[in-house]
Amino acid sequence: MKTISLNGIWSLSGRPESFPETPKIELDAAVPGCVQLDLAREGYLPADLNMGRNICEAEKYEGYEWWYERSFSAPEERKNVYLVFEGVDCVAEYFLNGIKLGESENMFIAHEFDVSGLLCDGENTLVVHIKSPVIYANSFDIPVKHYLNWNNDAANTNIRRAPHTYGWDIMPRAVTSGLWKDVKL
Repeated sequence: MKTISLNGIWSLSGRPESFPETPKIELDAAVPGCVQLDLAREGYLPADLNMGRNICEAEKYEGYEWWYERSFSAPEERKNVYLVFEGVDCVAEYFLNGIKLGESENMFIAHEFDVSGLLCDGENTLVVHIKSPVIYANSFDIPVKHYLNWNNDAANTNIRRAPHTYGWDIMPRAVTSGLWKDVKL
């Protein structure tokens, strides 16, 4: 079995999900990685997110949706070709050459799509649209009993992502987004 890595530098753009008329932020993104680290590298956030309360600056991007994009050449052999995302944080839609492959809502498991019949000669364009995990999680009807959480944030019970990112007694809030593990064909 031959594997082609799609890791590396991808194009990344984002804007507030609730305000689509807002101009997009556009930058390069490292894959694997996360949006917040890319924003820090490009100067939108403090360079050292671990220093003091710097991570709190990331909260202003929690309502953003993000688009990762990259092009790649299709392999010669196109039978049993799968596009594999080892880890996506978190609510995402996947497109290959403008065709929607599927969706995911879980950062803990790999997601794969059979793209055997969808690859084109030459360049192929892959787009991953990541929705705001905060807006998505808060879109559910939440039973009153869920508000009994220690921090009164029931959003972390409605989505399959690392719950500590919503804050913990010893951890600051750091709601991340991104392609945090390998992407490959």
